[in-house]
Amino acid sequence: MASRATPHGLLTQARRLGRLTQRGLAERAATVQSVVARIEGGSTSPTWDTLSRLLEAAGFELRVTLQP
Repeated sequence: MASRATPHGLLTQARRLGRLTQRGLAERAATVQSVVARIEGGSTSPTWDTLSRLLEAAGFELRVTLQP
């Protein structure tokens, strides 16, 4: 199933499914809570590497499929 989810939406959903607070996710990803909050709030867009690292810290893997 294809998804057009936003990075902030993906991160928020992964964090909640992983039962983590923003602070807990930040600690697991070796960053600060404000970074997670800015991404989830949509005020900043993460790089692919940052998004992947945060999702992995929440217990998920980022996979991207390009479709015509």
